[in-house]
Amino acid sequence: MASSAEFSTREVIVAPGGEELISLTIRNISPSPEVFSLVTTGLAQAWMVVEPASVALPPGSFETVTVALRPPRSWAVGAGPTPFGVRVVPHSGSDDITIADGLVTVLSFDERRLHIAQPVVRSGRRAEFDLVLENTGNTQASCRLTLIDSTRRVKGTFRPPSLGVDPGASQPTRLVVQARRRRWRNGRSLPFYVQASQDGHPPIEVGGTLLQDPTISGRVLGRLAVAGLITAVVIGGWFGVVKPAIDDAAERAVAKFGRLESAPQSADGTDGSVPGESIVDVAGLTPTSLPESATPPNTARTAFDIRLEATAAISEQGTSAYTVQAGQRLRISDVLLQNPNRDAGRLSILRNGEALYEAALDNITDYAIPLFSQTGLVFEAGETVTLQITCRGIGDPTGAACVIGVTLVGSLETL
Repeated sequence: MASSAEFSTREVIVAPGGEELISLTIRNISPSPEVFSLVTTGLAQAWMVVEPASVALPPGSFETVTVALRPPRSWAVGAGPTPFGVRVVPHSGSDDITIADGLVTVLSFDERRLHIAQPVVRSGRRAEFDLVLENTGNTQASCRLTLIDSTRRVKGTFRPPSLGVDPGASQPTRLVVQARRRRWRNGRSLPFYVQASQDGHPPIEVGGTLLQDPTISGRVLGRLAVAGLITAVVIGGWFGVVKPAIDDAAERAVAKFGRLESAPQSADGTDGSVPGESIVDVAGLTPTSLPESATPPNTARTAFDIRLEATAAISEQGTSAYTVQAGQRLRISDVLLQNPNRDAGRLSILRNGEALYEAALDNITDYAIPLFSQTGLVFEAGETVTLQITCRGIGDPTGAACVIGVTLVGSLETL
């Protein structure tokens, strides 16, 4: 045997993303000088470093080197015990190789994310949301899904209701949300949260919103009102103009006929009436034209929703904007903010550069902005709505910038 090698400790505990240093003592027990190369081995080889990588030892001497264990914070490095070792290889070409081995225990860490494909869905009462649970930690995630609604205005069913996700994998699920009551006239915004929880691990949440449309829309009510107005005008015209004119003409004709019957006959045998005069003359009766009702403007409306997403590094600003095209008018009924990573900073919503709404990002994850009037926000052709953010802190430890979204929901009118 040309050498011997021994670690200062054979059992090590290290956290992902951390570092542990141990000593390795190498002795030259051969009768001649020797140079030894130090080569890492074992399952931890990819994140082990030996410094220096080689030593030259006279006979009977020894030297101590440093072995660094640096497991990355990644799902690829599993939690639990992992063997490691260092091979001491002599340069003389001898096959007399010494191996020093040990056991490193990698601690576990959680890094899970719950994503919702479409955070806002418009429906009369029932809507479906697609969710994905992503596990980038180094232990398996076995989570139960729960719908959280403090107002108790919605209920939901998950398909499936629980998920088991291996490290580095993801799994989808579907949530069916239903409003507990119908809305007959005015729509409303119903925000909710989905929580994924596992015993012994911190829960994670993501927000969504059901925009509940009324059972009878405002357009239908408008058409019914116009139809009722037209019907009222026709009935009023009939009873107020046409029917009285017909009754008056009929009364005049009956009175004239009575006078003709009671008139004395002349000597020539005629009845004394004026020649050419008819017994019943209703020539004075003329139909009265009905007034035309006001026709509502022929304006085409289509449902509209768009998501503006602004990105900004720390201490910088980011913007995202939408400009209303010529011949159109944008009417925004709902504005929903999304801060999925819980970034810190400030946001503003601008109309042509002037602030309409400002808020701090610190306590916002998903939030519906109360609008300024019952008619919502109206942007004429050529006007621009802009999302502007200032980033002061990034909530995602692996991210490089703040990412904030705003979903605008309403209607686009073609003039």
